[in-house]
Amino acid sequence: MDVNQLLEKEKKEINNNIQGIIFDLGGVLMESAGDESINYICKILGVEQDRLKKIISKEIIPLEKGKEASLDFWHRICNKLKISYPSDKILESLWVKPYKDHAEVRSDMFDLVKKLEEKYKLAILSNTIKDHSQINKKRKLFDCFDEVLLSNEVGFIKPEEDFFRQASKRLKISFENLVFIDDEVKWVRAARKYGLKAILFNNKTQLEVELRRLGVY
Repeated sequence: MDVNQLLEKEKKEINNNIQGIIFDLGGVLMESAGDESINYICKILGVEQDRLKKIISKEIIPLEKGKEASLDFWHRICNKLKISYPSDKILESLWVKPYKDHAEVRSDMFDLVKKLEEKYKLAILSNTIKDHSQINKKRKLFDCFDEVLLSNEVGFIKPEEDFFRQASKRLKISFENLVFIDDEVKWVRAARKYGLKAILFNNKTQLEVELRRLGVY
């Protein structure tokens, strides 16, 4: 058996172990709207970016876990910022408008998803909020996935192991047979710690190379 045959045999053996692929949403399947959202919110509320980012990062977990409504969240944030509330209508638009305007679907990634769904079970696992989940459901963004785990619906967030375990349980695939794809190194490291194969996403071309190394695609 020559070198090429050995490599092909090894690739098939690796590939046989992989049964499912889990995708992050923002930054992988969609353009991230994080910076645009912060810019928009700062403009509306009249606060500095660094100050807003710091407070949101500390206070957003209940919202991401679906334990708080957006309006209550913004009332709480305004209290933390020590500013007057804008109208409820304005507050309710803070997450929605910039997301609709800037969180565009990456069509090239969905071309890849359609190819992968022929051979593998596919899932989404995302830290998100109800406002964004509703927008993406109306876009029919989740139609080609076997399982969709959104933090605001499941009650877990990355990097909690239970969030990944929910994906494993729903897909009926063990960690070692799953590939996780995310654009945040901290979440990739967490997935690897739990035993998943994990890829740090930069772009579609780089992802395809990484998947081929694992014997996928």
